[in-house]
Amino acid sequence: MSGVVMDSAGNLYGTTGDGTLVFELSPGAYGWTLTDLHDFTGGRNDGGLAYGGLVFDAQSNLYGATADGGLNNGGVVYELTPSNGTWIYKSICNLPGGFGVYNSLTVGPDGSLYGAGMVFKLNQSDGTWTRTDLHDFTFNTEWFPQGGVTLDAHGNLFGTASQGGADGWGVVWEITP
Repeated sequence: MSGVVMDSAGNLYGTTGDGTLVFELSPGAYGWTLTDLHDFTGGRNDGGLAYGGLVFDAQSNLYGATADGGLNNGGVVYELTPSNGTWIYKSICNLPGGFGVYNSLTVGPDGSLYGAGMVFKLNQSDGTWTRTDLHDFTFNTEWFPQGGVTLDAHGNLFGTASQGGADGWGVVWEITP
């Protein structure tokens, strides 16, 4: 549902359309090799419905989010870290109940992660991630923020909500620092 990302070796990474797993496709002399990196259980520990795409950080870790599951049933933000030819899955943030994340995260220049379900920012310090809520969508003026978050050079965030607004056809939003 959300496309793939490519690493410097030409490997492709993505999530399946049903949101149940993260995969890697590696090119070879006889075609592509599929590797299953993580199967989501839909539970409290790892979330479910991983519809959004993946993003790399500067250290080649992959990040994504789910639309469901986790401790609050609002989805999780997760990290996949390469380690000796395999990938280590870690849930780094449980999102509050309501709408989970249906899109790819955005990596800021400082390594922070941004996402929308409600608009949030995740900062890492000494291996611990801290979430800051930037905007909670109301259900009478804007809702269903299923698109990703765009960050400009000045730190402004932009995105869309597919319903709500003056005529009910959605809104384009901006959050300034």
